[in-house]
Amino acid sequence: MSDYKIILGFVAIAFGLGSYAPYFWYIYKGKVKPHAFTWFVWGTATGIGFAAITVAGGGPGAWEMAVNSVLCFTVAGIGLYQRHVKYVVFDWLALIGALLGLFLWWLTNNPLAAIILLSISDAVGFLPTYRKVYLYPHEEKPGPWIMGIIKYVIVLFALDSFTVTTWLYPATILLVDITFTTLMIIRQKQMRKRIL
Repeated sequence: MSDYKIILGFVAIAFGLGSYAPYFWYIYKGKVKPHAFTWFVWGTATGIGFAAITVAGGGPGAWEMAVNSVLCFTVAGIGLYQRHVKYVVFDWLALIGALLGLFLWWLTNNPLAAIILLSISDAVGFLPTYRKVYLYPHEEKPGPWIMGIIKYVIVLFALDSFTVTTWLYPATILLVDITFTTLMIIRQKQMRKRIL
């Protein structure tokens, strides 16, 4: 494990915490309304992802995923408390996919099977949030998501071992976050034009 990878691991954690700080502030102020079930799916998936990437030799690149899992469960709890819960088929499919990934990993002793299913599940689990930001783009703020994008770039560079098992899941999250943030910014601009 290289010293610079350890430093990058801690930098990724710092960016992760930094991306959630304003998000929690926006939630507190009522400017952001998280989709509870989606955040629960992400917490589950990133927790399993952390374990699978760690077992595959991801090293410091996996650390932030453990922190992210705890923070996702916290946001899910807040969303549940705020009663922003809508259970749709995509949510259940994503959760089932994450749990199926864990089961396949246990059954085959192959973390890559878990990572592939987690990557698919995470993308599917994001669909309700895509729908929400399309319909209500001002219920999210781009700043925390942009910091999250930077965080996952750092995570990829912090990986001790760069194999499909270690990079696929963080790269999937990175791609999904980029498309989500882009959609949010475009929809917010469209809504502003309608008001003007």
